[in-house]
Amino acid sequence: MLMVNLNNQLSFKKGWNAELSGTYRTKGIDGQVTRQPVGQLPAGISKQVLKGKGTLKAGIRDIFYTQKYTIDYNFKNTSVHYRNIFDTRVANITFTWRFGKPLKITNNQRKKGGASDELNRVDG
Repeated sequence: MLMVNLNNQLSFKKGWNAELSGTYRTKGIDGQVTRQPVGQLPAGISKQVLKGKGTLKAGIRDIFYTQKYTIDYNFKNTSVHYRNIFDTRVANITFTWRFGKPLKITNNQRKKGGASDELNRVDG
């Protein structure tokens, strides 16, 4: 059995972003159990709005409706065919609002803490 994962995040001009991800598992045999291939491909797009204080996102999960689990059990004189299909093709729209001022981190704040701080505690 082989499992493949994909994740792509793209940034464009003027606050636009896109994401395409997915998973795919090939047919697999484990003793008396045979699992058929299964996968899904979600995608989404987002845009920063209201001077960067808000984000509007739209996405769809399982675009090709391929997240269907099919398993065959074969044991002695018994065979069972199991198929489970969920309503996995889902579309969504999300709006996010950021309150307050954006957090600004200076170079001095970045140098504080972290691994060097931990080494000083161990050596000290």
